[in-house]
Amino acid sequence: MIWDYIAANYEENQPILAAQLRKASGVPSNNLRQNLKFLTDKGKLKRFDNGVYYIPGRSRLKSGAALSPSRVAEAKYIMQDGCVCGYYAGLKFANMLGITTQVPNVVEIVSNNASAKLRTVEMRGIRILLRKTRAVITSENYLALQFLDMLNTAEAYSELSEDRLYSLLKEYIKKTGITSGMISNYIGAFPDRVARILIEKRLFNVFA
Repeated sequence: MIWDYIAANYEENQPILAAQLRKASGVPSNNLRQNLKFLTDKGKLKRFDNGVYYIPGRSRLKSGAALSPSRVAEAKYIMQDGCVCGYYAGLKFANMLGITTQVPNVVEIVSNNASAKLRTVEMRGIRILLRKTRAVITSENYLALQFLDMLNTAEAYSELSEDRLYSLLKEYIKKTGITSGMISNYIGAFPDRVARILIEKRLFNVFA
């Protein structure tokens, strides 16, 4: 039964994407839909959204622990089957880096799974600005692509002095181990100003 597969491969409050489950389990679509409905009716699963389920965790609340929309967004657009397929960008990533204290109202994500160049997705109170990637994102190149993407808007989002901003970015390069080879492979996919920043701020000298 599909439940045995789910119980063995998913934790409580972990997003279960029906499309992924079908591929991994080999259960035909019609049978899978019937099984998921049965498990939901029995209370073993909860439906978060169309095609998204989860095993409810223990909670004092009668309705059980809720699934985080952020985890669903990451499962759909950032990490699938253990492989990176997207990354945070824009103000969200600037905040993660510490170059701004602003908390974004809209979370920007660049993903292989974006069906359009740019679209907004609503997910249980979270608005996601989903952008199509300039190059196919993999576990090996996402750090380089994310860094180049961020350089395009870093000064616009930064609350730091210019010297402190680029000092922080140099520290980030060293910490992540981004190489000049990675950058050279993808710099052509980004606006010319990104290359100018790399040269003028001597960031190329920092790459491994």
